[in-house]
Amino acid sequence: MLKAFLAFLAFIAYQCTAAALAYLIDGEALAQGTLPDATALVTAQMACVPLIILLLWLCRMTQRPLPGKGRSLPGTTMTAALAGFMCVAVGLSVGLSPLDLADGGSTALLNGMSRSIGGVLLLTVFGPLVEEMVFRESIQRLLTPRTGALWATVIAAASFAAVHMNPAQSIPAFLLGLALGWLYILTGNIKLCYSAHVINNALAVWLLSRPDIEARVSAWPAAAIVAVGAALIALGVLLLLTTRRHAPSLTLTQFSPHSTPSER
Repeated sequence: MLKAFLAFLAFIAYQCTAAALAYLIDGEALAQGTLPDATALVTAQMACVPLIILLLWLCRMTQRPLPGKGRSLPGTTMTAALAGFMCVAVGLSVGLSPLDLADGGSTALLNGMSRSIGGVLLLTVFGPLVEEMVFRESIQRLLTPRTGALWATVIAAASFAAVHMNPAQSIPAFLLGLALGWLYILTGNIKLCYSAHVINNALAVWLLSRPDIEARVSAWPAAAIVAVGAALIALGVLLLLTTRRHAPSLTLTQFSPHSTPSER
């Protein structure tokens, strides 16, 4: 339990250090009380990535792996799992769009970051790597023997949502965190979670470069947008559930805090 909390603190330290460094790079933003520009933020976060990886390694080094970790999976299972996650991700993006949730300026900042190679790498490669190491491979895995798989997944997803710090990102982050946690429970495969996270972020970066697509979707009636989003989410959940049949790993009940050693 303590090491899971330390992993979360390590991520907060990473974010705070990167923010401080970004303000040192962009002193004008600090003087004006605004967010650092995209270049400063990308440079700062890239510089801090080795720090968070080192801290997480120190936090995780004595922990046993999640049961099923490293097991090879059929290609159909991997495909179904990734497709299910992406249906949920796209469905959330579409279905929540009519709500026009406040983003705290994050969309404009992400748009600026996505215009540089370093920003794209941070958003699509290094960002997902750090987040999966923290929220699935550290927090969820460390909490599972203590709280059971269900609560470990919920706590990891809630932590993932909390660090995004605005409704437009936190609500989808919580639900996507649950989906990623579900993948981790069913497959014991962090590489699959990382791949899903990378694909999701890469799609988001691509959509930032295509505002015409958002404009077309926004022109639809709100009821139609919500219906399409709900249908995609339902399809995604169905695909995720099929992976359980093909990937016999631990279930929510098999890995509860009261399960016997033989069950684990």
